[in-house]
Amino acid sequence: MTTATPITHIVVVGGGSAGWLTAGVLQRSISALPAKTLK
Repeated sequence: MTTATPITHIVVVGGGSAGWLTAGVLQRSISALPAKTLK
């Protein structure tokens, strides 16, 4: 992957507390961005 290729998907593996916390932090960070292109 080069820097010119945008990241469009992130997969958080694991359903434990750390996985849920990571997903929540990523969602909050991503929703603050002007272009919401991650799924």
